[in-house]
Amino acid sequence: MMERARRQPIVRLSKGTDSTIPMPAPAETGMVSILSVGFRWGSLLTAAAAAATVVGVAPPELLLTLAPAVFVDRTFASYLRIRRS
Repeated sequence: MMERARRQPIVRLSKGTDSTIPMPAPAETGMVSILSVGFRWGSLLTAAAAAATVVGVAPPELLLTLAPAVFVDRTFASYLRIRRS
């Protein structure tokens, strides 16, 4: 069965009409402002653990316990907002 499939001629398809229709140029708009904010999950976790230690809710060993997880974790959350005129 594979031998028959290999012997069949390849039919070339004609180009579609969508490639011959001219497309209008996109309207360019000026940028008003760009806001980009990002933080690492490890930084947020470290700040929360440090605050809990300072307040006295958590023991100081908590920072040493979280240190390996904080250094290994590369999770990053970001927010990007672009305003155009």
